[in-house]
Amino acid sequence: MNDNPYQPLACGLYDQLEHLAVRGKSVDLVFLENESPVVLHACITDLFSEAEAEYLGTDTGEVIRLDALYMVDAIPFR
Repeated sequence: MNDNPYQPLACGLYDQLEHLAVRGKSVDLVFLENESPVVLHACITDLFSEAEAEYLGTDTGEVIRLDALYMVDAIPFR
């Protein structure tokens, strides 16, 4: 779990995630976990807020805090 203060995404990047979720297509998600990059190929199934942070859920069961995203389908998020 990330204990750092949440850094919100730019609205345009959030909109990209919503678009990918609606399409239901598998995407490549690159995110940081314990300062190390992780690559996950999955469908985005959910975008939600909890405890003052935003997250995405995947069809693999992975939940990723949005400010941990580094790249989604070749779209840089940092």
